[in-house]
Amino acid sequence: MPGRVWKTMFKILFSILLNRMTYFKTFPPCPELAEIVDFYWRSIITLSESLSQEVPTPLMQGMTFNLNALAEDMIFPERKLTMKKYCYLFGQPVKPRISLSNPRGIDILGVKFKAMGIHRLTGLNMRYLADDIIEADSVWGNEVELLCEQMYEASGTGEMIWMLEKFLTGKLRQQQKKRNNLAMAGALELMGGKKFYTLKAIQEMTFTSKKTLERYFLDQVGLPPKRYARICRFNLVKNMFDQQPGMNWQEIAFQLGYYDQSHFIKEFKEFSGKTPNEYCASRLLESSALF
Repeated sequence: MPGRVWKTMFKILFSILLNRMTYFKTFPPCPELAEIVDFYWRSIITLSESLSQEVPTPLMQGMTFNLNALAEDMIFPERKLTMKKYCYLFGQPVKPRISLSNPRGIDILGVKFKAMGIHRLTGLNMRYLADDIIEADSVWGNEVELLCEQMYEASGTGEMIWMLEKFLTGKLRQQQKKRNNLAMAGALELMGGKKFYTLKAIQEMTFTSKKTLERYFLDQVGLPPKRYARICRFNLVKNMFDQQPGMNWQEIAFQLGYYDQSHFIKEFKEFSGKTPNEYCASRLLESSALF
């Protein structure tokens, strides 16, 4: 999914919170990291009570720095994770979740990685990070603590990102032997586009077998290709609804290869927690709140 979709989502969210917002901005990566990073973001919000945000299943692998130790909770369908450490890595989600902020506010520097970004950076088998959030020091040890200390002393966001990119560039160079997989890159581009392709068609266009493509996805993205493709398709539909909540979703379902209306509704609810009608109604309500 292009970075501009996530940037649009962030802008909508923070427009709603405009009266509370102190600072929000996205930043592009340096050329050397552009193959693994979509963008960085910095958000600072002052709050008087916790902010609860519903998070429909995104196309998102990321890294966040909690710069002022403002602990927050991530509520999954089966569990709750309290995030107290300074830095976390996020694997690809497979279900909706709820983010509950610290009552004092939010102060985050974040990285949105491309689909193979964390794997390219760490060499991790991503199936063990799918739908999970882990402490970054479990991967890089006390190097993360040192980086956080340096960033905390930085003069501003620009210097923080410079320090972060120096760290990420070093890690990427250590992993250069794990070259970009062209078949995977092609499959991800097809899945992330605006047209629906069957897995069989993707296998044919990337010259891979079913087993080979599945192994690539499990190792480098963390999910089977079929599930990842479903999440891509959901995010494509969701982005259409975000831009035009009143559009005819029955027609969209047909165009994007859903078997029938019930199949579309079931899958949309699986990844968003709401039916298409419920989601569109909530987006219309949020849109009206902006004016």
